[in-house]
Amino acid sequence: MQLSHYAVRSAESFLVKRDRGRVNHVDRDQGLAYWFRMNNNFEEETSILKRLPMMKDELAKLMSDPEIAAAHAHSVKCHCAKIDELKATENYSKFYGELTGERQEKLARLHGHFGSNVFLSGPAVVPDEIVERDPDEEWFFTVELTGETAH
Repeated sequence: MQLSHYAVRSAESFLVKRDRGRVNHVDRDQGLAYWFRMNNNFEEETSILKRLPMMKDELAKLMSDPEIAAAHAHSVKCHCAKIDELKATENYSKFYGELTGERQEKLARLHGHFGSNVFLSGPAVVPDEIVERDPDEEWFFTVELTGETAH
C-alpha cells in the first residue's frame, strides 16, 4: 500500500490554506517555514498514473450527477476567486512572490541534504552558498536549533 498525502498542492492554493488558518494549531502561522518544510516536490512520483483511467471513469460517474457537477464547479470557482482576491493584496502578493521565488525553488531541490534542525528553524537559516550547491552531489547541512520551532 502507498498513501500519498500532500500538505501543499500549489503556491496558489497555499495562499488560501494560509488565509483559512490551521485547525489544530490555531496559534501557528502557516508561513514560509511551513511551505519550506512541506514543499517536497523535487522528486516526481508517477506510480499513481497507472490508476488515472480508473479515476477518470469514477470522476465522470460523479460529474454525471448535475448537483455534484454544479457543486464542484462552484467550489472551483470560489477557490480561484479567493486566490485572485488574496493575490490582489500587498501582503499576499509579496508572500506569493516569496513562495514562488528562485530561492524557494532551489531549496525544494535540496531537502535531502538538510538535517531536521534546518526544517525546524526555517529557510532563513540556510546561507546563500548552501542554496547554490549542486543537489546531485553528496553533502549535508544542518544547524543548531535555537529558540522556538519556526512555523
